[in-house]
Amino acid sequence: MTGREPTTVEKMQCGALSGLIAQSMTYPLEVTRRRMQTIGIIPTSGGDAAVNVLGGSLETTGAQKAAQYISTHKPASMISTIRHVIHEQGVR
Repeated sequence: MTGREPTTVEKMQCGALSGLIAQSMTYPLEVTRRRMQTIGIIPTSGGDAAVNVLGGSLETTGAQKAAQYISTHKPASMISTIRHVIHEQGVR
């Protein structure tokens, strides 16, 4: 606009501002993605564990319960997960 090349400080300010805006827009989607990834985790300890780490044997009860739950329940959508996170944690 002014016909001059931006200074190094001005370039750094523009980069910082664009990074701030990008991070602010994508962070809620990252939270939602992580929440959706952890919905179907199988317990890793206790009686319902899918894998016994110390003995190395496979306990099928945990895996069967997880497979049964997934087959009988509708997977959460992105919108419903966002609503759940907002209801649970609020907007910060």
